[in-house]
Amino acid sequence: DTKAVRCPVLCLIGKEDKIVSPATARATASGYSGSTFWELDGHGHMLILEPGAEDIARRVAAWIPS
Repeated sequence: DTKAVRCPVLCLIGKEDKIVSPATARATASGYSGSTFWELDGHGHMLILEPGAEDIARRVAAWIPS
């Protein structure tokens, strides 16, 4: 039940993801009120193993509310 979620929700996906489509990730994000959706250029499904993972991690860390 997405209405029970009270914390911020971040959904992110690489535009070149061959496993989960950006449309599916966007639909998931839309199920959570006030969620944030990022579609990342130049990335696939394994974001944390791809070049640029450190930048993505910094961006996620900056997004986390204090």
